[in-house]
Amino acid sequence: MTDLSPGATAGDRMRSSGTPDRAPDRLSGRAGALVSTAGGDREVQRVVRSLARVIACGYLAFLVTSIPEIGPASAIVDVWYTPVALVVAFGPGLALLPASLWRGGRYVTLCCRLAVVGYFLASVLWLVAWNGAIGDAERATWLVSFSGLPGIAVALAISSRRAAAVVVAGTVVAAVITYFGRTDVDVGYLVLETVFASAFASVFLATALTVLRTGHLLDATRIDAYRAAAATAAAKARDVQRRRFDALVHDHVLATLLEASAGSSGPELAEQARSAMSRLDELAEGRAPMAADQTAGELITALRAAITAAGEDVGVLRDRVTDASSVFPVDIVLAIVDATGEAVRNVVRHAGTSASCAVLVDIADDRIAVTVADDGVGFHPDRVEPARVGIEVSVRQRVESVGATARVRSSPGSGTVVEVSWSRR
Repeated sequence: MTDLSPGATAGDRMRSSGTPDRAPDRLSGRAGALVSTAGGDREVQRVVRSLARVIACGYLAFLVTSIPEIGPASAIVDVWYTPVALVVAFGPGLALLPASLWRGGRYVTLCCRLAVVGYFLASVLWLVAWNGAIGDAERATWLVSFSGLPGIAVALAISSRRAAAVVVAGTVVAAVITYFGRTDVDVGYLVLETVFASAFASVFLATALTVLRTGHLLDATRIDAYRAAAATAAAKARDVQRRRFDALVHDHVLATLLEASAGSSGPELAEQARSAMSRLDELAEGRAPMAADQTAGELITALRAAITAAGEDVGVLRDRVTDASSVFPVDIVLAIVDATGEAVRNVVRHAGTSASCAVLVDIADDRIAVTVADDGVGFHPDRVEPARVGIEVSVRQRVESVGATARVRSSPGSGTVVEVSWSRR
């Protein structure tokens, strides 16, 4: 059975469902914002944040409606209990609202778990603080009014079965408190009330779980679409490479061999052979000869091939082309493609296994801008070891040699953003 809880790891979901989860999990800083813009925030993250706000509003509503019951319920417990219980029982639930607004909702899971801990802690403390008196109010404690809400909240952080168990446990604990704190309690009625409360809360729990499952299915569909696009780009890149190889063999290699078989010799044939070997080397390194000018469409194709070369599902490319007929010098295109490929390879090598990558391309008639962003471990750009020359040589110096510029922004824990841009003088 697939574990659809947001607390489940990507590996857990892969092992249980067979569908790899490579969507962004933890987006932070500028890199996170760019990845979210290009690859799209995970639908399940949006669902979790929305449900967290609804649950927080539920806690606020129950707090307001419990105010008339707080006074009578305080008469049968020690004086310290009520303020402490209010904080631990309602605090984490109310904290879900700001947590859902904080950098992708990274603290939602923590607040959900604390909401469960807080509710049961308040319940246990009631048994400690109870002074032995019997109340004549309808409820012995205001905890009874929202006994199922912590279970619904924790469904955002743990598996559905455990969340259901929390719902039942919450209503049972509320029933135990009622049994001790009321004078006219009937055990049969109390059992019936407990079953009804559990069933009532389970309806909302099932609704929340259904919405979460929908978010996971949308994520899986989008991942499949990205993988299909990457496979198409890889196939197209391989086809382009094969055509270039065929043309190179026909125009240079065979021509050189035919002249040599005809008895030709001299420096011209030697130069022709060296040129053919050089072109073969360029092709093997992914630097096949290009036309003097490259269109915007050819640039996009080359960028897709460079991304795919690092791994078919490594990066998500989003492009905005103002004028598809724009042409650019081949040396500019090669430099930008090489730098982009190196930046994506750096994501694979250094960003971490769970990092996601987005490549944003903005092409106009007079400029090219490429941004490679990841939500990986990040680093201090000014503390890079001299032996690591990927960013300095293969990105910055490579593009600066043709008049383009490169900028690297990163910090530990906030991912990395590499920006490459060129404009006509």
